Amino acid sequence: MTIQGALPHYKTSRARGVSLPEVLVSISLFGIVTAIVANALIPSLRRMSLDSRMSEATGNLRNGVATLLAELRMSNSVAPYLLRTDTEGIGCSQNLKIDTDGKSMRFFTSHDSSSGSQGREIYYVGYRYDATKKMMYRGEVTMPDDLCDPTTAPSDPLSTANAAPMVKNIIPQPGEMVFSQDNSLVQVKYLIEVTFAGVTAQQSFESAAFIRAM
Repeated sequence: MTIQGALPHYKTSRARGVSLPEVLVSISLFGIVTAIVANALIPSLRRMSLDSRMSEATGNLRNGVATLLAELRMSNSVAPYLLRTDTEGIGCSQNLKIDTDGKSMRFFTSHDSSSGSQGREIYYVGYRYDATKKMMYRGEVTMPDDLCDPTTAPSDPLSTANAAPMVKNIIPQPGEMVFSQDNSLVQVKYLIEVTFAGVTAQQSFESAAFIRAM
């Protein structure tokens, strides 16, 4: 006897995977989005880094010039002497000397010190701008109490042996002297210049102090 009937039909299902073309398209889209985001962020990050370097350079210059001006003000407590270049040695005529190019200055000043004969030490100090290295240097020489003794002429505080770097990343302002004096007003003018990732930024800096007019 033959039994006829419909055989059961079983449906099978297969989970569909991601094809290679789809993976490649996804990677391409991700790369495009990443490039767009990076192009938008990189200039901002570069500017932030440049601003950070400018802020640091400005702070360093501000501190250096503050020291310079403080020493200038302290020079008012020292008799007005100037190192002479003739055989008389040190002459009692002037306290401050700024070179004609406006890139260096020298003067006598005093700092409080317990080792000094009158509770202070007298120094012959100098500040110099080096255009090649874009730096400001400071040097000092300890002075005896009797500054007018012609046998005790001090060495140059801005010599290689005495001067040391103080501030970097600075250049002169166009058409201006770094150090200048107008009667009792002494001015310091610089441009701060920093570079990052091929981008250069500049910022002007000026400060001044009033001293005893000579």
